[in-house]
Amino acid sequence: MQGVLSSGDLPPADIIIKNDTIMKKPTFCQNDKKHIQKQGSIALISLLIIAGFTLLIVIGISDANISTGYETLNTTSQKISDYAAEACLEEAMIQLETHENFISGSLTLENDSICSIIISGTNPKTINIEVRYDNYAQHFQGEASMEQIGQAKNVKLLNWKEI
Repeated sequence: MQGVLSSGDLPPADIIIKNDTIMKKPTFCQNDKKHIQKQGSIALISLLIIAGFTLLIVIGISDANISTGYETLNTTSQKISDYAAEACLEEAMIQLETHENFISGSLTLENDSICSIIISGTNPKTINIEVRYDNYAQHFQGEASMEQIGQAKNVKLLNWKEI
């Protein structure tokens, strides 16, 4: 008899028996499952590519901002060191006018800059100044001549430069 299965017979793999009704198994289920898996894989790969590009953009922007921050810090530190060096030079010249044998000294300024003064030579005298601010250090050198006019001692700056 055609279409009827006996109890010992096994149906083919693509046949389903449900409530004594013989039906062919639908094939779209497996195709749909593969299609959904393929779409999920494409979405995941797309997400990873977009995340990678976003990460590269963020790293590029961060690097630019960090570089700008360091440039600003260096510029600020250099200005503070320049001002501190000028203050130390003035102090050295005042010390030379009041104490002819002044040879070295150190100043701590308001902005936590430390300035070292070393004077050598006779006339003109060489004034070496080192300024330290945070982790930034600068060295300056100047020459000054000493003149005695009556009772007054005058110190005249001949040159001044960063070394």
